Amino acid sequence: MKTLDIVIATNNPNKVREYKELFEGYDVNVTSLKEEGIVSSPEEGGTTFTDNALIKARDARKYTSKIVIADDSGICIHALSNFPGVYSARFMEGHSYEEKNLKINEMLQDKDDKSASYHCAIAFVSDEEEKVFVGTCEGVIVSPVEGPYGFGYDPIFYFEPYNKTFSLTLPDDKNKVSHRGKATRLLMEYLKQKIEKNEKMK
Repeated sequence: MKTLDIVIATNNPNKVREYKELFEGYDVNVTSLKEEGIVSSPEEGGTTFTDNALIKARDARKYTSKIVIADDSGICIHALSNFPGVYSARFMEGHSYEEKNLKINEMLQDKDDKSASYHCAIAFVSDEEEKVFVGTCEGVIVSPVEGPYGFGYDPIFYFEPYNKTFSLTLPDDKNKVSHRGKATRLLMEYLKQKIEKNEKMK
């Protein structure tokens, strides 16, 4: 597989780290906006994860000739009409995720349904095309369980097959089942097919 240069259009160092873990084992050179010297922070005015992923990828693509991927991801809590959804990062903006997680538990106090789902849409933007790959993961909201792994809402996202929250789940195990892991594998399958097709045409 030919080495691909891919820029991750995010200013979140945790997300960059997770992507680099996801791409381990693939012949892909991953860099962040910061590493590329790109300043990109467009307004995420979309109503879906797909809309916002494309907004971010298209904006960063203005500043590089490399392939750009950007994701928009978040948590949808079913009893709260899928809130915070696309507003996951902006919910209680300026507050820590510890405070956000406590607030979500407070909002669910009188709800019997604690189910939730993580969603991720990854936008791929190159000279030739735009594609979006989507992954989801189902779980249950619990009281915050701090752990050494994960970030964001992971301390309250309990994944029943593992019998633990994502904050207690090893990165490799999380990537096997997570919304971002699933979407990334779809992206990688697409990239493999694309490279194989290009090689045959040479």
